[in-house]
Amino acid sequence: MVSLKPLLTAVYLSIVLPLAVISSTYLFLYPLWHQCSFPDVIPSGPIGTTQLKLAPFRLLTLADPQIEGDTRLIRIKLRMPAGSWRDIPDALKAKDWARLRKVTGETLDRAVLWGMYTQKWVDIWGNDLYLAHVFRTMYWWTKPSHVTVLGDLLSSHWIGDEEFYRRAGRFYNVIFRGMEKVEADENGVVKVEGVDWSKKVMNVVGNHDVGYGGDMTKERIARFSDAFGNPNYIWEWNPPTPPVNFTYPLGSDEDAEMDSTPPVLRIMVLNSLTLDKPLWDSSLADPSYDLINHSLKTKLLSPHQGTLLLTHIPFYKPVGVCTDGPSFDYYTPNFGSGVKSQNHLSDTNTQLLLGIFSMPSGTTDMSLRRKAKGLVMTGHDHPGCDVWHYWAEQNPGEPQTSGDWSVLEFANKPHMDEGLRRAAARGALGDGGEDYTFEGVREITVRSMMGEFGGNAGLLSVWFDWDRMEWRFEYGTCELGVQHLWWGTYITLFIAVIGAVVLGGWHLVGAALCRKKEVPAEKKTQ
Repeated sequence: MVSLKPLLTAVYLSIVLPLAVISSTYLFLYPLWHQCSFPDVIPSGPIGTTQLKLAPFRLLTLADPQIEGDTRLIRIKLRMPAGSWRDIPDALKAKDWARLRKVTGETLDRAVLWGMYTQKWVDIWGNDLYLAHVFRTMYWWTKPSHVTVLGDLLSSHWIGDEEFYRRAGRFYNVIFRGMEKVEADENGVVKVEGVDWSKKVMNVVGNHDVGYGGDMTKERIARFSDAFGNPNYIWEWNPPTPPVNFTYPLGSDEDAEMDSTPPVLRIMVLNSLTLDKPLWDSSLADPSYDLINHSLKTKLLSPHQGTLLLTHIPFYKPVGVCTDGPSFDYYTPNFGSGVKSQNHLSDTNTQLLLGIFSMPSGTTDMSLRRKAKGLVMTGHDHPGCDVWHYWAEQNPGEPQTSGDWSVLEFANKPHMDEGLRRAAARGALGDGGEDYTFEGVREITVRSMMGEFGGNAGLLSVWFDWDRMEWRFEYGTCELGVQHLWWGTYITLFIAVIGAVVLGGWHLVGAALCRKKEVPAEKKTQ
């Protein structure tokens, strides 16, 4: 007969312990496993080869954590029947069989519902720790210079103030522990000097935080601003100084003046939920449009000015480009007819925001129009998407006077550029040569960090290319895996620790008993 102790020890050493070591190693070092890092600076000339590979602006980008709370727990409690197991003895004593059946059924129902309540409570607790692990691990491994969460910080805006601030506390004390909101006043003015931006989180407002336009209120905006920061603001970041003996090059034309505009990156956090009408309260759109107008008025005719737009609702795209197609739903007239839900911004407002990145109408310098001038980062569409918005000119190669914005998947952009270069080489597009491409801007819809979507984190590197005299944006991603992996690892670690204690104690007790049973050799000879 096989002894139980050796069998359990063999199972522990051959299965449980290796599984615990391997799974925990992956869980805590998964960025190393996937070789995750911010994209390196890509040199494009002699100046670039002297710069550091690590981009000076490194944005850790997270989207849609949707922190849950007591809403579902309350729903389960409301379903609890009045009966209790304590009523069963009274029913038996009175021989009231109908009451006994009712109380027994209600007791079983309560047991099931309490099981559901406990399961949901544990799920919420574990989800917080899962999200915290994603942020903490990526922050420790990649060392970002800046952090943003692209909306839907909470799972519902239909909650009271007490629950709202309770979840906000978990946001800062559990999930994003050590981080603080960006301090911006009601006019969107941000304090920049002396700020450690690696400890600030740029929170973008989402529909689950304050509602869509049709149910958004001043009170919800106010409490979001209080807990997470102003929904609308813009601030500027200056890159490191240029190399020694650097001089600004002349423009593309022989008679062009030297563009000595100091390079600057505008970071724009925008509440796009108020752009499409109707709204429950039309005055809520004013701060958003004020910010847009400010960005348009301060736009420079220079690629030295870049813009990074952070907002929640993705730009308009035709059906089939991303997972979510364009969709709008509205409340009935009895409830104000406002926007009840939307997948994208309207085409009109998309064109408006894209105007922040384009060169003014009539620009004749084609080289200016071809330079990258910004990037858009959005959330909302949980699977994520990556597209290229480009200005489809009616008369390619001529000043921008007419045309329209079109969109394609970013992965297909090289094929479009190749076709344009071939056409330019044949002289079909006028001046431009082999370097011809449409003016455009990339929009990245960041995949959700929720466990269902793998705990995704976006890694954006931004730097100013002193050789090409333009801003460069490179993006990468890193995923932990579904939440079951996190649960499985900790359950395995728990079993491994308990197994080590039990088996270790078992072996120690056995060894002690064996020593007591041994008879000293001196006593045997007497």
